[in-house]
Amino acid sequence: MEDSFIFFLIMFLLLGCIPMIQVYYKNQYEKSRSKFSDAEIFKLMSRANHFLTAKQLSMVSALSKKEAANRLAYLSMKGIVKKFQDGSGMRTVYQLKEALPEDDILPISIEGLTETEIVDAVMSYSKDYQITIAELVIIFGIEIELAKQTLERLKKSGLVKRLWKGTSLIYVVKDPLIKGTPKFESSSPPIKIKLPKESKQEREIVKLKIPDADILRLAIEHKGRLTVTLVCLKLNISIEEAQIKLDDLYEQGAFIIDVNQQDALVEYYLRDKNLLEQ
Repeated sequence: MEDSFIFFLIMFLLLGCIPMIQVYYKNQYEKSRSKFSDAEIFKLMSRANHFLTAKQLSMVSALSKKEAANRLAYLSMKGIVKKFQDGSGMRTVYQLKEALPEDDILPISIEGLTETEIVDAVMSYSKDYQITIAELVIIFGIEIELAKQTLERLKKSGLVKRLWKGTSLIYVVKDPLIKGTPKFESSSPPIKIKLPKESKQEREIVKLKIPDADILRLAIEHKGRLTVTLVCLKLNISIEEAQIKLDDLYEQGAFIIDVNQQDALVEYYLRDKNLLEQ
């Protein structure tokens, strides 16, 4: 009986903490969103193979590293991006799991648009009939809270309905509404963002210290799959050096990046599968 009481007490305390955590991250979000918009974050992720860390975000924006971490954590909490640990288990990586539109006329002003015009605009850039928060943010240059309100507005209008996809609710268009590509004037010029990299000197030192061939041989020995910790252990180098080397070879096209959903780990896979047959 006493064990059951303790268990339920712990569960009650944990569940009671969730609203407080949500309020904290929302407050942090409100404080920092004027420094770097949601649209800018999504554009950044799209141009970085959909992966982003708090350190990278802080280095290309006015956000401090803490603010960047809180912003990404909030987007993860809202289910817009996914949160993973990299192979070292020491670096949190966020992933945007959808392709977003890129067009010189974006963003479009949503002010004054009817529900049908909003759906038409989204469908002209979407490859399916699903409408997501990230798409609304990018297409109309709005923040995620207004995007959520817009989805509810479309649902109430009867143009969009909610469906279960696994354990998540998604919004889909009921009927095809496209009657041609709508033309709108851009409300602001497109943002050009580049991801930061480690210092050039540091990267060059790692390149000289660790030959590319050593990494490729190690990948072949492990069926084409590598993680940061595996490279660190096998080559007796630091985790940071392993990360730099794998990222460098990924940028050169030798590896592709995938996420192990079960273990929530970022993994590097050898692109040339022919090497595994030797």
